[in-house]
Amino acid sequence: MQKPPFIETVKQHLPTLVFIIIFAGLVGAFYGYIMTQIFGRGFHWLLLVYGAVRGIFVAVVVTALELLVYRQKVQRRLRAMAFVPAFLVRSLITCWHLVVGLTLSHMVFSPAWATLDIWIQRGLLRDFIFAAGAALMIQLILQTRSLVGGRTLRHFLMGRYNRPVKETRIFMLADIVGFTAIADKIGDQRSLELVTNFFLDIDPAIHRNGGMIHNYVGDEVVASWSDHGKEQNKRVLHCIQDIFKKIDDVRAQYIDEFGVAPALRIGMAHGPVAVGECGGEKRQVIYIGDTINTAKRLQDACKPYGVGVMTDADTLARMAIPEGMQATEMGRTTLRGRETETLMIAIGTDSGPYSLPALGN
Repeated sequence: MQKPPFIETVKQHLPTLVFIIIFAGLVGAFYGYIMTQIFGRGFHWLLLVYGAVRGIFVAVVVTALELLVYRQKVQRRLRAMAFVPAFLVRSLITCWHLVVGLTLSHMVFSPAWATLDIWIQRGLLRDFIFAAGAALMIQLILQTRSLVGGRTLRHFLMGRYNRPVKETRIFMLADIVGFTAIADKIGDQRSLELVTNFFLDIDPAIHRNGGMIHNYVGDEVVASWSDHGKEQNKRVLHCIQDIFKKIDDVRAQYIDEFGVAPALRIGMAHGPVAVGECGGEKRQVIYIGDTINTAKRLQDACKPYGVGVMTDADTLARMAIPEGMQATEMGRTTLRGRETETLMIAIGTDSGPYSLPALGN
């Protein structure tokens, strides 16, 4: 049974939501302490607890409203805006949500003598200014996070890749089939709109299944997963299932809007890579290793074999195959740049446009 979209959205953004709630609790406790100093009240640790609880309550209300407002159509419009206008629009929406959250928190937590009218006259502006400052900080962090990626930002802050390290990962390279022909047909500007919209459609499937997006290279997206054993690695194939389903769901929409229905060719490979920070003015986390080259060669092999997803036997041996997918040996070949033969495996669904028989034909 499919979970409601709101629940799926909460699961997808759970780490961010936890950060916001913890941050709101700390800010609420600090605000409670500041108010005791301003009004000369005797300090008691319960005032910190009260401030933290109220801060968390406001954060939960505001976050719920934000998740309800920022559906995919709204996200698309904000995505089309520049950083500063998008930041201001989001901040204004958040401020309105703060008014709602603060009002509800006052009604729930304030004593009977502190009526809503008194609070609106004497406390609303003060509470709003403080909460809005905290909200602006959160929005700035979230907007910065959207530019570099959540986990990448966390790695930069923690210095995880300040020195090169070795990791074992599963890389997935996915590019749009026949993109050159699409660009010739609809023009460069429209084709860029198609790519932007298409990746906005499939990105949630990658994040929802634990993937980390590293880069967009033209019409190609590069993502990877840490190796956590066969059962956990199954998330990669679940991601591909979700991507296939999304492509089917939006096929008619793209035909109506662009006159074409985009499809993907995907290559997957498992193995070691070197990871480290690179660059001066614009620092990036980069991945170097034969694993990425192998994934690219397997992606290239999709075209002559007429399949949508290609991997090798070593990679497939490290993940369980979920229900509804099938794997078929496509033979051994020596991939470009390698000396040993690779047993190539095609991955497909049991039915539909991404089934192996349909692709093979």
